[in-house]
This record gives sequence, C-alpha cells and structure tokens, in this order.
Amino acid sequence: MAQVSRSTVYLVFGPGTGLFDALADDLRRRGGFDRRPDAADDPDARRSLRESIRAAVPVFAEQRQVLRVPYAMAALDPTALGGMVERMGAERAAGLARHAERLADQGALRPG
Repeated sequence: MAQVSRSTVYLVFGPGTGLFDALADDLRRRGGFDRRPDAADDPDARRSLRESIRAAVPVFAEQRQVLRVPYAMAALDPTALGGMVERMGAERAAGLARHAERLADQGALRPG
C-alpha cells in the first residue's frame, strides 16, 4: 500500500522491530503522552493515578481500531510484532506498579 520496497522500510526503520517500535511511539504521541506532565510529579498518589487513567483511557478509545490489530496478532503469534505488544504491556505494568508503590507509601491501600 505504501508503494515502497521492503529495503526502503528497512532503511527507514532498521532491521527487526524498528517499524513496530515506531508504531508504538506514534500511538503514544497521538495520545499526547509526550505532551502531558508526568502525573507521578503530583504529591497525591490518588490524584496521580486518576490523572494517569484520565490520560490513558481516551488513547485506547480513540486508537481502538489501530490497537485491535497488533493485540490480535500478538494473541495468535506473540513474536509476530517483535514483542511490541509485550513491551507496551510491560511499560503499562511498570507505571501501575509505581502508582501502587506510591499508594502504599501514602497508606491509601487496603490491607492484603
């Protein structure tokens, strides 16, 4: 569809996962994650978590059609996208772990 040769794609994105990493970066930019202040800078852990959710949910809603394809492909063959979906999930999990640690530090979690 792009009417370019495979070698052109490799020249622009490099071999391996470069194209998929560029797709993930583009999705983050489209969602505004590169423009918004880091919610972790907020001293209130609850407010920080709420702001992160408010920022993330619209990205998934707006990019639903785009995200469906890589998630479906990864479900069928986890290696098909060079680990892009797994890396995106790992980044999300790390962010949520930071939120959970901050909530715990501020005594905002129920025991257990």
